[in-house]
Amino acid sequence: MKKLLLLAPILVFFGCKTVPQKGEVSSRDKALAALESARSVKADVAAKDIFDPAFAAFNEAESLASSSPAEADKKYTTAETGFTSAYNRARDLRSAAQNELDKAKQEIRNAENDAAELEESRRAAEALEG
Repeated sequence: MKKLLLLAPILVFFGCKTVPQKGEVSSRDKALAALESARSVKADVAAKDIFDPAFAAFNEAESLASSSPAEADKKYTTAETGFTSAYNRARDLRSAAQNELDKAKQEIRNAENDAAELEESRRAAEALEG
């Protein structure tokens, strides 16, 4: 038990080398935040070709975290970059789709207005004939 207590400060000292300092955000936290953002715009579906490799890099980083923190950090950074790219593409696709939807709605309103004007003209013509 005494040996374990003597080793604890050494383990904490070496273990803290890979832990970010207070106020510093770890690469894992950045990757997780980017993952959440990407999922919020359905990037896992809309930008699957970018999202899937980023997710694979994230999973690889998770498995390397305890054995090779430096390699895991690189993989987390790769994952963050991929998730951010997937987010940006999905956001752009979503925006383009929303613009097309808005255009279609406007065309429907225009067609309805044209139909109402034609109906009004038809009634006016019938009133003149009748």
